[in-house]
Amino acid sequence: MRVLRDSSADEMVAEFLRAEINSRRFGHVKGYVTIVGLSLDQVERPNLTDPSENQRRAAALSLFRGWPTGGLFADWPLEAAWRVVALDREDLSRLYYAGTPEWRDLSGGSFLVADGARRLKERDPRLNEAADHIQSIRAIAGLIRSGQSFPLMLATGPMDGHPIVMAEGHARMTAYVMEDGAEGLELIHAAAPLEDLERCVGDHE
Repeated sequence: MRVLRDSSADEMVAEFLRAEINSRRFGHVKGYVTIVGLSLDQVERPNLTDPSENQRRAAALSLFRGWPTGGLFADWPLEAAWRVVALDREDLSRLYYAGTPEWRDLSGGSFLVADGARRLKERDPRLNEAADHIQSIRAIAGLIRSGQSFPLMLATGPMDGHPIVMAEGHARMTAYVMEDGAEGLELIHAAAPLEDLERCVGDHE
């Protein structure tokens, strides 16, 4: 995992909203954006130098996902080093899903993104192809093949990148691994000491 530059919580929030506002599964985030007084343009083309915009985007993510201490972020480290990183090939074998049932089932219990991608690529008959997350992955894979790019995904883990646990972008990451396009992929990585990540990282050590 190569560190390319420093990032910030503001950038993460902006990328998170930008990814999910056009998502087939999570497009209802548009309602939360409207509630806090943001325009769609301020989500699609965020100005990270505008404190008011940043605060409203954070408020939208709070309503939608519980940022910074509830919901999806309930076990999030309070102090994290935000970086934009690029994945090396060896990182793909230590890239994990978050510990939720759909990703456990897709990976066959290992939580490894590589296992989920392999089972989809091989069309494992035990998978439920009608499930929303599987349909999303296959749709995204098609968009990747057509050359479409996406907002930065979010992962967390220790500073040295062992392991890397996805927090947002599970379907996109799976599709990239399926399409052999994950090497060199950039994402936002929230690094913290392992003891501060115990509940986020879980059994992925």
